Amino acid sequence: MMQRCSNGHEFNSDFGPECPVCMPADLRPGAAPVKRTVVDQTPARALPTSATSVPTVVVTGPDSKRIVGWVVVERGPQRDTDFRLYQGPNRVGRDSNAHIVLADPLVGGTHAVIHYDGTRFEIIDLASKNGTFLNEGNTSVTREELKNGDLIRVGDTTLQFIKRV
Repeated sequence: MMQRCSNGHEFNSDFGPECPVCMPADLRPGAAPVKRTVVDQTPARALPTSATSVPTVVVTGPDSKRIVGWVVVERGPQRDTDFRLYQGPNRVGRDSNAHIVLADPLVGGTHAVIHYDGTRFEIIDLASKNGTFLNEGNTSVTREELKNGDLIRVGDTTLQFIKRV
């Protein structure tokens, strides 16, 4: 569940009761707390509007893309975690720049891509060392079309693919 700490930082309380931004950098008993940034909670001032002009809202980052599906971790270290899939490529791997970051030592840094081109979904293995497997198959796939409910196995992690569009 998302919560807001007394300093205004939003965090997921399912992972612990303390705000990760406000936690002391040094966790040893008696360590001095580090001064952290406080979020300004002052409501934004409304922009004037008229019949001829409507304010433009610019959205950036992953929210600027349409959500087209999800993957849910069925087995593995992050069981029951879900990740949104956006139109275009969605990188799967251990690297922090992946869209779907998995904490599985058998998953490569950039292991695979789940790609949606506007008409179909594909899983594409990026020459990973341990392979990418679909459903109950024992042969690593290179590039395969995904269907709703398919199971994708990378390392010791199994993801269930859920199509939204």
